[in-house]
Amino acid sequence: MKNIYYLLTIAVTIIAANVSAQSVTVSGVPKPYTLTAEVMKGLKHVQLDAKAHDEKIHHYSGVLLSDILTKADAIMGDGARKKVLTSYVLISAADNYKIIYALPEIDPALMDKTVLLADQVDGKPLPAAVGPYQVIATGEKKHARWIRQVKDIKLVTVTD
Repeated sequence: MKNIYYLLTIAVTIIAANVSAQSVTVSGVPKPYTLTAEVMKGLKHVQLDAKAHDEKIHHYSGVLLSDILTKADAIMGDGARKKVLTSYVLISAADNYKIIYALPEIDPALMDKTVLLADQVDGKPLPAAVGPYQVIATGEKKHARWIRQVKDIKLVTVTD
């Protein structure tokens, strides 16, 4: 019995280490890149208070999804117009769960909605079960798009 406990402890530790070391691929943009913890630290962090799945208000910290795309030279704002209106962001998780945000939803020139790629909650790194990165968004009645363990962010433009 002791051996089983020991093996389970090692397995959980290895899984947690792999999730913590996770990076996010940013693609479909003019300058694709890999978002690592080091890159994330260099980006402007914003704070957001939101009610989580546990129905409690938590303090999240992370980088706006629009800033992550802007770093990759994605065109947003007034200069983009039609391209923004026909684009969406496909976000994938480690378990292959996928969600979509229409680009206008995250473009600060068009909406006041905050869509954050969080790396901290209540002043601590996100727990392994949801981190190292989770999307947190304001104004959503359900948390269906609060995707956890984010691994890919892809900008897609619809063409005729």
